[in-house]
Amino acid sequence: MNRGAVTRDAILVEASRLFAMRGYFGTSTRDIATAVGIKQPSLFHHFATKQVIAEELLRYSVEAPLTLARQLLDHPAPAAVRIYRYAWFDTRHLLTSPYDLTGIHRDDLIGAPEFVSWSRKAQQLRRDLQAIVRQGVADGSLREVNPVLTQELISGMNLNTIRMAHTGRPSPSKNVPKFVADFILRALLANPETLPKVASQAGELEIPRC
Repeated sequence: MNRGAVTRDAILVEASRLFAMRGYFGTSTRDIATAVGIKQPSLFHHFATKQVIAEELLRYSVEAPLTLARQLLDHPAPAAVRIYRYAWFDTRHLLTSPYDLTGIHRDDLIGAPEFVSWSRKAQQLRRDLQAIVRQGVADGSLREVNPVLTQELISGMNLNTIRMAHTGRPSPSKNVPKFVADFILRALLANPETLPKVASQAGELEIPRC
C-alpha cells in the first residue's frame, strides 16, 4: 500500500472513531486531521468534505450486506438457511472492518438530509431482511415471529457486535460469526434441532461474491 493510500485509510479509521465518540456533527475535519497527524489541506487532498468521509464509511458498512440480502431474497434455499448466511456474513463483515461503524448508524447522521440516499439503502436492507423472515414463516422453517421486530433484533445484535469489537471484545479465540448466527437461528427456528443442518447448508450456499 502506497503512502497516499495509507493516509487515506488512516483518515477513515480516525474519522470513524471520532464519529462514534462525538457524533458526526460533533466532529470537525480539523479534529480528524489532528487525530491522523496531518494538516487539514492534506486531509482535503484525499476527501473534499467531511460528508464524503462519512459516505465512504457508509458505503463500506451498507453496500455489501445490502447486495447479499438482495441475492438471498430470491434464493431457492429455505429462508432459515438464508438468514443464517446473512447473520454470519454481516457479523464477519463488521468484525473484520478496520473502522468503528457505530457512529455512522446514529440517528444524527443517517437521518440528516445530506445522507438521504444512504438512509434509503439502509431502509431497503431492513425491508429485504423482513421479507426473508416472512418467507421463513411461510415455508415453515421459522416459527411464527414478527418480521419487523425480528429484523430489528438481528440488526441490533450486529451493531452491538461492532461495539464489542472496538472495546477489545470479543475474544479472538471465539468463532463470533458462527456464535451470532447460531444464537439468532436457535431463537427463530421452528425446530431448533435442525440448527446443525441449517448451518451446514448456509455454508454451502452458492452466492456470487459481494
